[in-house]
Amino acid sequence: MVRYLAAALLALIIVSCAPPKEEPRKDIYTQDFEASVAFLVLESNGKPQITASGFIADKEQGIFYTAKHFTDEFGSLGHEYCRVFFNGRVYKAILVKVPPTQDAGLIRLLPPFSPENLQEPMPIATVRPKVGDKIFAQGFHSHPYWLRMENEASGFPETVVPIFADYYKQIMRDLSREQEVVFHNLEGEAVEPRFNPVFPDSNVYENDGYIKILFPRDHKFSFGGLSGGAARNDRGEVVGIITAQDIYRFEYDENGLFFDPHSGQFWMEIKKQIYDTLYVTPIDTLQDLRNYVSTLK
Repeated sequence: MVRYLAAALLALIIVSCAPPKEEPRKDIYTQDFEASVAFLVLESNGKPQITASGFIADKEQGIFYTAKHFTDEFGSLGHEYCRVFFNGRVYKAILVKVPPTQDAGLIRLLPPFSPENLQEPMPIATVRPKVGDKIFAQGFHSHPYWLRMENEASGFPETVVPIFADYYKQIMRDLSREQEVVFHNLEGEAVEPRFNPVFPDSNVYENDGYIKILFPRDHKFSFGGLSGGAARNDRGEVVGIITAQDIYRFEYDENGLFFDPHSGQFWMEIKKQIYDTLYVTPIDTLQDLRNYVSTLK
């Protein structure tokens, strides 16, 4: 009797100490507004690792545009699909097409999905924006807590979508480490490309092959995650796919002049990095992708 009682107590201890079973995630999250763009995630061990944005190319087929440099990562973390967070619902999508050169690609939702839950594709612009035209950059990416609070205090409250908290259950007690997804509809204007003699590597995007957008306010944080989002004109037409940020934008210290013995020139000290410029792949250069979508109908 004592032996059976001991065995029962041991079993109780083992069961009690076993980690609680994690409830399966529901394919929904909280979003109290509709957007024309989606948040895309590549996961590792069920956690978000690489993120981007995308927007609908064809609702009946569940096809989205996004950035090629995001789809290039498919398989790198063990999965050949990404998660698509779109207006409160969560889907899986696989890569279906990329062009040979431009930074763009098409992904397709895996069943089950209902076209009725997807928005109509945004209209495509027939003319590229001119210098000075308004451009709106739309997409999702994560912001740390400190930045959201700083922007709110400055009169620029963020549109937060609690995907990390709702779906991934990432509840951070330490707010210095907390991040959450925000929706952006940033207004800027098309500007001329400029050759940068100081940072030659930056000139890969400084040409007519891309649309350059300058924003009036420093974003204060990397634009990473907006890649693949939609750039739209003031008529709501898509003019391109968000491709890259200018990582060579700096504020200089005019009093911090120093001599560079390698170049024999004087340079000003860098005070901080500025995040106010994006480059966009023009939608009119992606005719092969658009033709591919039309063949699926």
